[in-house]
Amino acid sequence: MNFRTNDIFKNVLSKDPNYISLSEKDLNLLKSTLIEMLDDIKSVCEENGLRYSLSGGTLLGAVRHKGFIPWDDDADLDMPREDFYKFAEKFKEKYKDKYWIHIPGKTDDYGMIMVKVRKKGTIFKEAADLYNSECGVSIDIFLVENTYTNNFLRLIHEVLCTAALGMISCRNFYKNRKLFLSLTGNNTKLALLFRFKTLLGFLISWLPVRYVAKLAFSVFGMCKNGNSKLVVIPGGRKKFKGETFLRKDYCEYIKADFEGHQFNIPVGYDRILKQLYGNYMKIPPEDKREKHVVLEFKV
Repeated sequence: MNFRTNDIFKNVLSKDPNYISLSEKDLNLLKSTLIEMLDDIKSVCEENGLRYSLSGGTLLGAVRHKGFIPWDDDADLDMPREDFYKFAEKFKEKYKDKYWIHIPGKTDDYGMIMVKVRKKGTIFKEAADLYNSECGVSIDIFLVENTYTNNFLRLIHEVLCTAALGMISCRNFYKNRKLFLSLTGNNTKLALLFRFKTLLGFLISWLPVRYVAKLAFSVFGMCKNGNSKLVVIPGGRKKFKGETFLRKDYCEYIKADFEGHQFNIPVGYDRILKQLYGNYMKIPPEDKREKHVVLEFKV
């Protein structure tokens, strides 16, 4: 049984008729909106001397395609935690009428473990947005966290982050249980997994989603040593161990071309992409290309 819920949403639920497929026209409009958003975020960072970089599939797109991966439908950034809080303040000041910014532990009823910058007047509704009225086209910002050089302390950090991720995932399953359980159809293994996570979510359902997200966000940032040899993205696609990197690779930057615009990427991008994707210059077969499952879309 596959316990990686994100993989299930992208590879199983995307075939459900409740979800829509974006047309080529829709995808182009979405990408234009995302570039506009990336430019706005970059402007605030550069005006205030704050660090950021393209990450995940957006970093891969910059290196392999000089822009978006052709079938991609999102954009990801990384930002050191100590820079993020100043960014959030300055970004709200400059763009309060243009964007929402959702922050774990601060935004009511927000149960994600990354920050989302969402454009007002647009819609990109996913399963997690079922009860969310502020579900505009979004850019995910993952915080770069310090982690311990000492193996034992780093293991404790990993265990606590993994437990926190499990808690927020199960709490969200309970919150959205009607939708998720309705999508399992005749897939008994999938139904078993969803019911198990829903049960675990029920056991902590007395905790508001916001508080569980706040707990996870705090655990992620438990290492306060800003000079540690290693950094980590605990909520990244490959989880804690797969997303632990050398600080010198991850927190120093060079410029890269992305759709004709210049954005920061980590100086150690080659080692980072090999760790995340293996032979990252090889184009994956069509059935391995990740897409989000979308309930509603408008730009």
